Amino acid sequence: MPRFVVERPLPSIGRACRDEQLSMLKVGAEIMEKLGPENIRWLESVFTADKAYCFYEARNAEIVREFSRIGGFPYDKITEVRYVLDPAALSEADNPGVSS
Repeated sequence: MPRFVVERPLPSIGRACRDEQLSMLKVGAEIMEKLGPENIRWLESVFTADKAYCFYEARNAEIVREFSRIGGFPYDKITEVRYVLDPAALSEADNPGVSS
């Protein structure tokens, strides 16, 4: 399934209390259940003082937009991820044919 990153403007999210964080998580989980795991899956979210960057696997960008609409989660941009680089990629490049 394709991956997407969603940039969400959320003023003051960096100061959200644990209850607010858990409430957003619960709403998101309920919507994902409704839309179905074969259509969308939340991978992770990272937060700054005033934005969230949320990563999903989804059938398409329209499903991500639908998830956001149902949940009332604003977004500035939804972008399909082309590839991911991480430290493991460097190890694999140094040791072709060796998997970890």
